[in-house]
Amino acid sequence: MQKYGNNRKKRFNFINALSSPPDILHGTIWKTILHLSLPIIIAHLFQTLYNLADAFWLGKVGKTALAAPTITFPIIFVIIAVASGLAVGGTTLLAQYKGAKDDAKVNETATNTFVLIGILSIMLSVIGYIFSPHLLNLLQTPKDAYIETLNYMRIMFVGIPFIFGFFVYRGIMQGYGDTVTPMKVSGFSVVLNIILDPLLIFGWGPFPKLGVVGAGIATVFSQFLSSVIGIVFLVSG
Repeated sequence: MQKYGNNRKKRFNFINALSSPPDILHGTIWKTILHLSLPIIIAHLFQTLYNLADAFWLGKVGKTALAAPTITFPIIFVIIAVASGLAVGGTTLLAQYKGAKDDAKVNETATNTFVLIGILSIMLSVIGYIFSPHLLNLLQTPKDAYIETLNYMRIMFVGIPFIFGFFVYRGIMQGYGDTVTPMKVSGFSVVLNIILDPLLIFGWGPFPKLGVVGAGIATVFSQFLSSVIGIVFLVSG
């Protein structure tokens, strides 16, 4: 009986360790790694759910509508990889300066990361929007799906700065050792996208029926909101 009680106590402590902030300097290494990495993994999975949600609902519209996220996602994913890489670079520097308790360098790194990624995101957004037709031709997009896919792709390129903005927020928070809060913001954004998709695609309730364009707007708006929430969190401390 005593043995069972001890096992229950250990199990409770394990769950407690995952739900509470880790002691990075003095805590158990494997618990700290798990606590920091698991939310990052989940957040990356959330990122793919944007595309899956769009594909799920547009699949109910038809094959040509489904082609829009299917063709667009690989291109956007490459851009997301660029944003993630830049954010990791900023996170590494920020974590070093945070560990050294150099607040001036922490603020400088965060500001420079935000400005650099912000400028790059706007450039990629404009270039992607302009060259979307050429990308679709390069990918040999079927003619019957061309217009819908072009509209969807251009909307997604408009949303690139919001994706990058959230990645900056997530990177800075990770540099401070908080990987859970960005995961929650990302989860909220994905749930919002899942809710908005059918409303804007099919015109449910007071919403207009926008089809493929509606899916793109739902995704970009959700990403915009996650970026704004992240920036507000950073500014408010």
